[in-house]
Amino acid sequence: MLDSLKLDRAFLAEKEVEIRELEDQISALEKSIDAIRAVQQRVKDRLNAYKYPVLTLPNEITTEIFLHFLPPYPDPPPLVGPLSPITLTQICRTWREIATATPALWSAINLAEAEGEFDTVPLANLWLPRAGNCLLSMKAADWHRTNPIIIPYCNRWEHLALHRGISTSLTFDTSLPFLRTLHVSRNSATQAPSFSIQNAPLLREVKLPIPDGVQPALPWAQLTSLVLYEVRPNDCATIIRQTLQLISLRCEFRIHQGRQDQISILPPNISLLQLKYLVFDFDLYHEDDFLAHFVVPSLQYLRVPEGLMWPHPIPSLTAFIQKSGCKLQELYITYSSIEKSAYRTGLPSIPSIERSSDDGGFD
Repeated sequence: MLDSLKLDRAFLAEKEVEIRELEDQISALEKSIDAIRAVQQRVKDRLNAYKYPVLTLPNEITTEIFLHFLPPYPDPPPLVGPLSPITLTQICRTWREIATATPALWSAINLAEAEGEFDTVPLANLWLPRAGNCLLSMKAADWHRTNPIIIPYCNRWEHLALHRGISTSLTFDTSLPFLRTLHVSRNSATQAPSFSIQNAPLLREVKLPIPDGVQPALPWAQLTSLVLYEVRPNDCATIIRQTLQLISLRCEFRIHQGRQDQISILPPNISLLQLKYLVFDFDLYHEDDFLAHFVVPSLQYLRVPEGLMWPHPIPSLTAFIQKSGCKLQELYITYSSIEKSAYRTGLPSIPSIERSSDDGGFD
């Protein structure tokens, strides 16, 4: 019995020693863990104190970088994707605050770019209020859909471009005090739109298709740049006789089969005294002395199909230059069958003469 008790005491003493040894090991490990945790905390503190260099820039510098990230105004950036200003709002909170507080980032919008790919209306409703009081550059395709969105901003339109599917007449009765450019693309519909703009004192540049028999009501007299698509020659003449301030003119003629008298009844003298840049686009048509209808003393660049000076292009050009009294610097003949050397010999006063057998890739 006594021997058994001695054995028990010895066993317990041994285990107590073992427990103390384990406790010593645990204590040592806890000290090691505490030391490691202290190192971990120091690393966290340093990390929390670190600031990315770009986030240390003054907001004014970051704003300037953001503005250079976009295409130069009035060209609009993409609505979505890595080159959209929306991307700048998704990087971090600081960038979002800067981007949404920078109206110039949102002053140009292209609602025609992604038409049919996704609903652009919610993006427009997000985008346009961020533009603040900035003037706006706007491109739209589905006019009936985007009209309610963009019309409330018409008093800040500076550049307006309408694309695809604009087949109804549009009348702007309200003032457009800052509108400078109006571009309407060639229309896929059978009836191109007619326009009426009553009050746009700064409007200077217009690109517009002209349907048969329609005379858009625009402030022609103040324009300095005009492009007319698919226009009948007589409609063109009616318009450009009102455009006394034009510096640049491009006319893309459309002549119906069996209606080849449309040019021959132009008025004898269409004077555009400030015009420097003149382009006529048309092929497969011959018209005697077409250029004789124009008096353009300031003209420097002329691009014209050879057929519009038929049957003697070089004498026609010579007479045109003499009548206008212009010092033509560049001449480009399209749809030409006459060699460049012949033009060069016949028109030695023109420094630059080019010709092509087609439209020369002009767009």
